[in-house]
Formats: sequence, structure tokens, C-alpha cells
Amino acid sequence: MSKRRYYPHLATLFFLLTLLVVILSWIFDVYGMTVNDPHTGEQLRIQSLLSSEGLRWLLRNAITNFTGFPPLGWGIVVLFGAGVVWHSGFTDAALRTVTHGRISHRERRSLALAVIVEIIYIALILFATFSPWGIFLSVAGGLVRSPFMEGLLFLVSLGVALLGISYGLASGRYKRDSNLVDGMTGFAQLLSVYLVIVFFAAQLFACLEYSHINNYLLQYITML
Repeated sequence: MSKRRYYPHLATLFFLLTLLVVILSWIFDVYGMTVNDPHTGEQLRIQSLLSSEGLRWLLRNAITNFTGFPPLGWGIVVLFGAGVVWHSGFTDAALRTVTHGRISHRERRSLALAVIVEIIYIALILFATFSPWGIFLSVAGGLVRSPFMEGLLFLVSLGVALLGISYGLASGRYKRDSNLVDGMTGFAQLLSVYLVIVFFAAQLFACLEYSHINNYLLQYITML
């Protein structure tokens, strides 16, 4: 009987990496290590997270490190859309269609309607971005720092949700607004795991930035 290998949870890995950063920041601070800021060229001393100032910073910012971490919002928005398209039955019907499984006439018609709605949605987004009006472009008229690029993840999630909403309404799965809310929370268990992972990931990246070890790593990588 073979033994199953144990792999630590991703949240545990982020926690352990954070502890490593804390220890390294203390060691680097003891030896007075400095690093150049890649943006300003200013020489920065590695700050210890185990100093009184570092511990106060961690206590004050543990929550905001989490709530202000961009992947937190990105992941939640994506899971909302994915939850709807899964809960509505669109994913199941589409998979059965691709594998020549049994699918009813109503399901086939609902799939077609959902795809048509999605095509219209994509066409509207492209028109609003690349037409002469270009309302989703930047002030300079490009894609860099444009509403389109900055809101792309939301647009994708909304598009995915529209597939589920259209299918759910056409198939009769969605008859009231509470059905849609159920769909948005369909990945609630996965979302809870994601929140735990993001919490520890946020602390790791915040500690790297506060201690300036992120600049040290960047400087080391560029030397390779």
C-alpha cells in the first residue's frame, strides 16, 4: 500500500513564506543591509518586521493589507459570474452538447439564446471601445490605463454571468431574482477557501513591500 504524499495547503505556504520574510527582515536589519529603490534610485535600509515599529505596523495594517489587496476583489467578481453560469445549468447543458449527451429541445433553444445574447454583449463592448466614440478608451485614446483594460475582469465576469442569466431565464430555471442571487453564491464554499488564501497572500506581499525585501529580490533577479 503506497503512502499518499502530503502537500501543504496554499494558505499554509503563504503563511510560511510570510514567516520567512519576517525572519529575513530581522536578519537583514541586524546587518544593516540596504537596497536601491528601482524607481527613484534612493538607498533604502531593510526594515525589520520584528522591531517595535514593524510589529506596530503589522498590527495596524493586517486588515487593510487584506481588504486592499487587488486579487481579493478580482477573485470574488470572477466567482460571482462563474457561480451564475454553473448554477443556471448552462455549463451542464453545454458539456452534454459537446459530448453528444441527451439534451432536450428547450435546453438546446436556451443555449442558442444565451450564445446570441453573449454575442450581442461582446459586440456592444467592442463598439464602445473601438468605435469612433471610444468611450472605454483612455483620455489619450489608447488602451493603456483605459476603462476597458482596468475593468476587463469585470466585463468578462459580467459576460459569463449573462450566459447563465440568459440560459436560466429561457430554460425556466430562473423565475425570480432570488434564483440569480443563489447562483451568485453558488461557489460559496470555494469563495471561503479563496478568502483564506488571499488573506495570507496579502500579508506576504505587504510584508515584502514594508521591509523593502521586494526591492532586494528584484535587484537580485536582475543581476542573474
